[in-house]
Amino acid sequence: MGVKDQLRKLILQQWNIGFTETLLQDILDGKPIQYRWMKHRYTKRWFADPFLLDVTEDDYIVLAEDFEDNRGYAVISKLVVDKKTLELKDVKQLLDRGTHLSFPIFIKRGEDVLVYPENSQSGELNLYKYDREDEKLLKMETLINAPLTDAVLLEYEGEQLMFATKLPNPNGNQLDIYVKKDGQYVLKDVVEVEGRTARMGGNFFRVDGTLYRVAQDNNECYGGALILQKVVVTDGKWLFEDVRRLTSPHPQYTTGFHTFNICRGTVVVDIHGYRRHAWLSSFLTKAINSVRTRR
Repeated sequence: MGVKDQLRKLILQQWNIGFTETLLQDILDGKPIQYRWMKHRYTKRWFADPFLLDVTEDDYIVLAEDFEDNRGYAVISKLVVDKKTLELKDVKQLLDRGTHLSFPIFIKRGEDVLVYPENSQSGELNLYKYDREDEKLLKMETLINAPLTDAVLLEYEGEQLMFATKLPNPNGNQLDIYVKKDGQYVLKDVVEVEGRTARMGGNFFRVDGTLYRVAQDNNECYGGALILQKVVVTDGKWLFEDVRRLTSPHPQYTTGFHTFNICRGTVVVDIHGYRRHAWLSSFLTKAINSVRTRR
């Protein structure tokens, strides 16, 4: 076990999930955002990287990264959260590969929900079909054999595109754009962005026809903040203009604000903090991230 892995065992980190019905335009305009935070009774388990699968009259249905201390890595689970009380009502594990899974982003094709979570430790990005009856993710195909981090698919002007960073430098300033040709994703372009903001922080979204990107701001530490960016494509070149930077508004979860996604007028986010020994955990995290983000 390497030094960094040993240090991570000393870090008692935790993430949590929040929701807001603040209008997207108001968020982009810099207006105050009213968040509500999920409640649960787990003390050695946390949830992050939320993607809203559905919003019903009574519940938020969320796909999320699910980490337990005893397991030591994350799986993908479906969460059912009561809209009124914000209590976590149910957790169903959908996928466990024995290596760390996160960022369970998905696309919908008709009635099918197709999930392509990050699994960079395996060196591949796979597409899974959500089996609602058995509550499982069933592998359909491998999208690409590469250690991509937080990949996002986008159909744009007739092309099937994929945006991602990759190991060994996932938190730097280079965003790779892939295009699907003859059934395979191949590298189309590499965009150099300002600072360590290349890594995707959620799905693309549109407001009044304008496309926006969610970027992770990893300049100070991994997952420290998010930047909502307006997308400008000129002569096939992708540029991103900062619109608003978001940091954690929570008084205890102060060290990270990492994912931003939308469904049916509801935005879901996640926040980061420490369970105890916050000063020591923060110091160790910064030491690890100083190596990881600057490679």
